[in-house]
Amino acid sequence: MKNEYLEQTKKFYEIYNKEGYPVIKKYEPLQKKLFLKVIFYYSIFGVITLALLVFAIIQSKQTANPMYLYIIALCCYGLFNFVQKLVYKENWKYNNTLKSECMSKFLQIFGNISWDNAGKETNVFGSGLSPEIFKFSTSSTSEPFTDMEIFSYGLFPAYIRRRDDDFFSGTYKDVPFKIVETTLRGKPDGSKKEKTIFQGVLVLFQTPKKTNSTTVIKQKLHISLKQQIFRKLLLIVYVFLSGLYIIFFNLTLVCILLLFFGIPLAFCGFLMYLNNLKDSKSVKLESTDFNKKFNITSSDQVEARYLLTPSFMERLLKLETAFNADTVNCSFRENSVMFALGTNKNLFELGSLYIKAENPKSIQNFYNEFSSIIKMIEYFKLDEHTGV
Repeated sequence: MKNEYLEQTKKFYEIYNKEGYPVIKKYEPLQKKLFLKVIFYYSIFGVITLALLVFAIIQSKQTANPMYLYIIALCCYGLFNFVQKLVYKENWKYNNTLKSECMSKFLQIFGNISWDNAGKETNVFGSGLSPEIFKFSTSSTSEPFTDMEIFSYGLFPAYIRRRDDDFFSGTYKDVPFKIVETTLRGKPDGSKKEKTIFQGVLVLFQTPKKTNSTTVIKQKLHISLKQQIFRKLLLIVYVFLSGLYIIFFNLTLVCILLLFFGIPLAFCGFLMYLNNLKDSKSVKLESTDFNKKFNITSSDQVEARYLLTPSFMERLLKLETAFNADTVNCSFRENSVMFALGTNKNLFELGSLYIKAENPKSIQNFYNEFSSIIKMIEYFKLDEHTGV
């Protein structure tokens, strides 16, 4: 198995050096052109933001009203989101150009695999629907997931909007599989405001043994190291600004911030705690580390323990590392398994506006991401032959 992986890796980089790199090098002028546009967008944003902040500070001192700073901050936040969308569009344009010419070359070493970049957004069914309604709805191997198919695996609440990006389909060692990069948006828990339920990659492939139950593995709510650092920085900024308002203005705005931000955040934390208590009634495995990180629910606990072997748990955690995923969930149903790898970064990219063509970082990330899925398929293929 190890020799096969090394040979596959060698072939991949041979194809990259002979066919992929020349194409990436050919589009270097396009990369520079789009990168300059990105610099221009950020420069305009910086100038406008600086002008607005100076105006807000002057007005606040003249009128002794700190609300100018608050309003300008909201305007800058909205402008920043708009600039981010423009930057994303330029990076997508460059990457899609590379993929159109190179993707088929790179995928050939993995088998009979096709790629499509639909970039489609669709409105789907609303909330409150039962998974049983969609139990037998499936799409063919060459077609993207149907919404009913996604919902039937029990990994997400009902959503109302879905946007797909990269879509891969094919077979590897006679195992049919599908991979799609997608974003699901909806109004969970009766929320009036639409928000992102899931952003990342869905992977579906057949397993050699049919299961009689549905076993769902969901990662427990956690705060990553990056999130902890970000929240600490926010807290420092929050305390610093509050101090300035206390010294130069009054306590009114501080009380408003605590009322509208502090109390709701504390309430959300309490709901997260209750959710973990509710989910704790699940299948318990021998691995205490895995139990701490994941909630496992199944209608058949014996079958769940049979499926979740130490080898499977190890590979599941490797998927998390390869994709730098915030969450890794999966569901066994009938003769297939679906993985949901949650991450807000763009995946399966062959290049970047911020990385020179000579730097192989992007192509290395692509290979690590795709080969980690292939290794999971190989695990189940091994399981078919050995019965372990």
